[in-house]
Amino acid sequence: MTASTLTAAITAFDTARWKAFTSLFDTVSLTADGTLKFLGPIDRLSIEPALTSTAGGANGTVTVENTRDRLRISGDLVLTAADAARVTADAAWRSDLTGRARFVADHAGTPAAWTARVSLDGGPFRAFGADFTQLHGSLAYAGDAIRFSTDAVAYGATLRGAG
Repeated sequence: MTASTLTAAITAFDTARWKAFTSLFDTVSLTADGTLKFLGPIDRLSIEPALTSTAGGANGTVTVENTRDRLRISGDLVLTAADAARVTADAAWRSDLTGRARFVADHAGTPAAWTARVSLDGGPFRAFGADFTQLHGSLAYAGDAIRFSTDAVAYGATLRGAG
């Protein structure tokens, strides 16, 4: 396939205006500005966001690879002042996270065949009413099971968790 490049400028994008057209934004409340750059052939599309929004900023690359029997979405994003409450519509998720997120999600066949890996490295951040200076975490999903591990530093103590 032929490779192409398209850059879209986003000015005053408001999810409230889109709720009438799609349920995708039912729990999302944000406005955004910036650019989205689309590169490559449609079966291996790279998307480079450079966005600032009321839910934080995102810069990096997301790649969508689509073949006849497989879909893979991967990314490497730098997040700035990310607030999960703006995406979940739940004040309990209010946060302020700055860090680097890497992810890969693979799908082949049925919905039960999804696998995903996510890692996040960053700090400082605020979540669940606590202030953390560092966070290093990972999550893996496969076969309807989730495994995670995390190390976080808060108030001079290192917290470790896994499950």
